[in-house]
Amino acid sequence: MIEYQKTYPVKNKQEKWKYIYSAYFFKSNRDTLLTITRGANGIPRFVAKDDHAFGVYSDAELKNFIVIDSFKLSSKLILNYKRNFPGNLISNGKSFRESITPLATYKLKNGIPIHVKTDTIWSHWD
Repeated sequence: MIEYQKTYPVKNKQEKWKYIYSAYFFKSNRDTLLTITRGANGIPRFVAKDDHAFGVYSDAELKNFIVIDSFKLSSKLILNYKRNFPGNLISNGKSFRESITPLATYKLKNGIPIHVKTDTIWSHWD
């Protein structure tokens, strides 16, 4: 997550946008995959209410991020599954910024994320 955040930082932060990084863990066939992206629309209310959404995680080095993991496939990476979604990061659904940073995909091998690919959806995201 830190490597992704350093590669795709928020460059032109604007007050009206709610920047959040998202990590999604899921199964594809027998593989456990992780995708990471960053949006500027905050945490959708339906995600914050979902029992499989965790966060918000952050510290001095790590910017705000959430984890969505229906089966706790991230258990070797996430030590504390907390649910603390500050109201200022919940999106109200009134505005939507249509730009998404590249989507990085990793395959987990013995709990270690191995980069598979990065898909670029938009050419400009800040």
